[in-house]
Amino acid sequence: MTRTSGALGGISRRNLARMGVRSARRLPHVVTAIGDSRIAALYNDNANGFARGGGSALNWANALLGQRLVIGQTFGTSGDRTDQMLARIDAATATRAGLLYLMGGANDIGISYPTLATSGATAFANLKTMIDKAITAGMQVVLELELGGHGYPTARVAQVRELNARLIEYAEATPDLFVHDARGAMWDGGASDSEIRMRAGLTYDGLHPNARGGYRWGKSLAQLIDRIVPPRPVPLLRSGADLFDLANRRQLLDNPVFQVGAGGTLANGATGTVPQYWIVRAQGGTTTVSVAAAGDGLGNEVTLACTFDAQGDYGRLQQSLDGAADPVIGSGNRLQRWQAGDVVEAFAQVRLNGVPTNLAAIYLQLQVNTGMARDCYDLVSPAGTGQLGPDEPCLLTLKTRPFVIPTIAFKNWLSAYLVIMGAGAGSANVTVTQMGVRRRETPY
Repeated sequence: MTRTSGALGGISRRNLARMGVRSARRLPHVVTAIGDSRIAALYNDNANGFARGGGSALNWANALLGQRLVIGQTFGTSGDRTDQMLARIDAATATRAGLLYLMGGANDIGISYPTLATSGATAFANLKTMIDKAITAGMQVVLELELGGHGYPTARVAQVRELNARLIEYAEATPDLFVHDARGAMWDGGASDSEIRMRAGLTYDGLHPNARGGYRWGKSLAQLIDRIVPPRPVPLLRSGADLFDLANRRQLLDNPVFQVGAGGTLANGATGTVPQYWIVRAQGGTTTVSVAAAGDGLGNEVTLACTFDAQGDYGRLQQSLDGAADPVIGSGNRLQRWQAGDVVEAFAQVRLNGVPTNLAAIYLQLQVNTGMARDCYDLVSPAGTGQLGPDEPCLLTLKTRPFVIPTIAFKNWLSAYLVIMGAGAGSANVTVTQMGVRRRETPY
């Protein structure tokens, strides 16, 4: 009997999926994405892919789920219609991702492509083709319903409604397709049936989420992902055995769980007590730091109480592996802990306490300077008009995308920063339970 690739006894992979049989096993926690500017927001530096943005619901969902997802290369392009996205589906299925995060339709409807009356149906047809290709390739798909934009006229609202109705109906009979509906999180429920109105403070322009909108949307999305992607070990320290080890160089920073609660450095007007080897810096406003025993018994917790006088003010917790003497190795300096070719990622667990006022962002930054600074971020957001961050208590696990240290011309520093930034006069209280830099074997 001759067996043809992609078919078994005349049954296509697509039909196998409808029967609940996965034709090609992929890892559900490995994610790629296709879409317009709202998918491009996964990375603020879309061409490079190392600045994970705070305007992305998927990034917030991942932080809320303890970094359960591995998000690698994505395919979001600002301004794209669904027919333009369709040209990238083969590249997306060629990745090793097991989950496709898909969003589109706003630009088809917004520019009346190919006509206003057919824009919703056209977007559906293109999205359906992408869904079918992904499932045939062995992927699962998380599809966002279309939200449209604040102030859409009645005719465009009707096309958003048409597109979403078709998507919901298609998902009812399509295995491995999971629809997420963020309308309850993002839309103002008091709007009339003939308009779309976003909740106040969740976008910076009526269409694109700011960090607060990304958080609210991501909090909703996390509930769906939690049900379809199994838990896996989180990238956090669990015992003293995880601390710096010269032989293996797995975790590179000193005192990552703040076991030694004093002896660090206050900079630029910050006040309080800082754990050994760490620096707390205030930039505008005030930052007061305190240390208390961790509730889980693993070292201490560091709390930064920040007040902001103006947009862009921040408090920052940081540590650098630079030319300073190495306290653990006992000889040489801390530059020897990292080398060309190392794959590194920063991580931190942080807790936003209480309700902040005018918080713009809580973000993690890894900077490697080898003659030129290279930066990796998680949940980074600008401090600009309409840029607001989360406004309720939450627990976040932050992690930068793995970065390969290039050939070293000058070995200046490797630094990790946790930044709490204001959008204007206000305050925020944030606790850091641990923070470190991990060396991996491979990127992804």
